[in-house]
Amino acid sequence: RYREQRRVAQKKLCDRNIEFIEWIKANNTCHDCGGKFDPVCMQFHHEEKGKYRVSDYFISPNMLLEELERCVILCANCHCIRHKDEHSGRRTNY
Repeated sequence: RYREQRRVAQKKLCDRNIEFIEWIKANNTCHDCGGKFDPVCMQFHHEEKGKYRVSDYFISPNMLLEELERCVILCANCHCIRHKDEHSGRRTNY
């Protein structure tokens, strides 16, 4: 019984976090280029090292907000550009 209640609570938390993240993506523009894109094309970029990943949907809402404060929202293209030097030794355009 306890496990079932915990599973339901975790699912509710996960769903709420996903909805909140999608809302943020849908209502913001890219920090670098200013473009407004479909939320699926928007990504969070950590400006400083974070404790969690934004995609860890099972963290509390307060922890999620704390993590989002370390991030800027970028479109997928600008996010790739920010990280291009990390991959400069590898060929990424097959």
